[in-house]
Amino acid sequence: DTLNTLVWGSNRCAACCPVYSTTIKKPYAVTWLDNVALRDLALHERHAACVDARGDVYQWGEGYASSDLGDGQPTRTLSGKGIVKLQLTDRRVFALSESGKVYVLASSASNQAPTEPRAPWWKFWASSQLVDFAELTPQQNFGWGEKFISISAGRDHLLALTSAGRAYSCPINKNANACGQLGFDAPDLWSPAHIPKSIASPSLAAANASSRQPPETSSPDDDIRFCTTLYEIPVLNGIKIAQVATGTRSSFVRTPAGKVLAWGANEHGQLGLGVKFPSDSIVIPTEVVLWPTKSQQSSTRCLGVYAGGDLAGFTIERAPANEATTVELLMCGDGQWGGLGNNLYSNAQVNPVRVQPLSGLVEYNEATQRLQCIVPQSITISETGHVLAALDPSSGGRDLHAWGRNQDYELGNGKKTNVASPTPVDSGNGRLLLQRKKAKEVRDLKGGNRRNIVVEQTIVAGFGCCVVFWR
Repeated sequence: DTLNTLVWGSNRCAACCPVYSTTIKKPYAVTWLDNVALRDLALHERHAACVDARGDVYQWGEGYASSDLGDGQPTRTLSGKGIVKLQLTDRRVFALSESGKVYVLASSASNQAPTEPRAPWWKFWASSQLVDFAELTPQQNFGWGEKFISISAGRDHLLALTSAGRAYSCPINKNANACGQLGFDAPDLWSPAHIPKSIASPSLAAANASSRQPPETSSPDDDIRFCTTLYEIPVLNGIKIAQVATGTRSSFVRTPAGKVLAWGANEHGQLGLGVKFPSDSIVIPTEVVLWPTKSQQSSTRCLGVYAGGDLAGFTIERAPANEATTVELLMCGDGQWGGLGNNLYSNAQVNPVRVQPLSGLVEYNEATQRLQCIVPQSITISETGHVLAALDPSSGGRDLHAWGRNQDYELGNGKKTNVASPTPVDSGNGRLLLQRKKAKEVRDLKGGNRRNIVVEQTIVAGFGCCVVFWR
């Protein structure tokens, strides 16, 4: 009944597992997370971080502290903030709290020394923080009850979503808008010819021209205070957003109605905009046509959008006229390692293509006595080109599949051959099924115990590695 966290793939910088060899060929249970349930876990190339059940942040990896500066064990860095979600970049750790605040701290321990207190001394000592951190705040104060509920980081930029459905962006370094991924650029792009019909609004004409330009900052971009302001994306003003996602240099948003808008880098077709948009960069949020149809009786809506590196994925629900509703998984972008999942290796795919083995699946539901869709869930795309996804049937656990790049054993099959189609992950005792159950005992990383807690297994695709942890 032990809750085991499984890891496999590259571990060159001790980011995947702080106490193991450089390569893990097949799923391996790490002992330091036995019976531990986490709120979140995030991986980068040279460092990693997690949030325990208390909401405290722990960091590890050679990018956090080199072997001559510590023992490699995870170190608690940010505590008492009630963190629920993490996003990592090369030099930053972004943390979202349950109260809706966004914090940033350095990824390296050598850059985390506390600065001089900027608040009254009693507040400084009461916080009892051992590291330097900053809070990211919106350019304008929120209305009553509004707060940040989600964050997503690319290589150089950050997107954030509020409870009111507003999308914000923030530059992380001086390359943050190199491909227009922040969502605001040259003023002439606001002319009617450049505004997609699906998002056109009379209110856009009254937008403040000064808000169209990327923010300026005089701080060095290796400082966590390079930019501590989140700016609402002007062209999305008045459009309710349900989800934000980022690739390395691209941005995506999904509306409650199931529409997807994309912008940023597009040299591999990773925005999914098709041949009508051949530009390497798209600076205005533009609608992605996920499934062209000529019938007004047919409908398609996006259930989720996922991105990583130069790949993007979409789960869509299709309701063709006079046919059963199906759920499909589509992929686009750089599939040179097989990440498109369509049995082909292509470094550019501009139109989203169907991942056949995970699309259009149904099962019989005995309770309703009807067929129901099997939905691909928990999709996570690595920046290095491999993809994980789980199928969610009504019982028996979620069947984990992996495909794409496999140069560091990141697909968990003990081989180093790229795979261009979803393949079940082998746990060593058969197919790896992600479970949801009530645990007799759950620990946090300080040794505290809680009993009879419902937990489920969650997947993360890192830089050439994978982790399955309990949440």
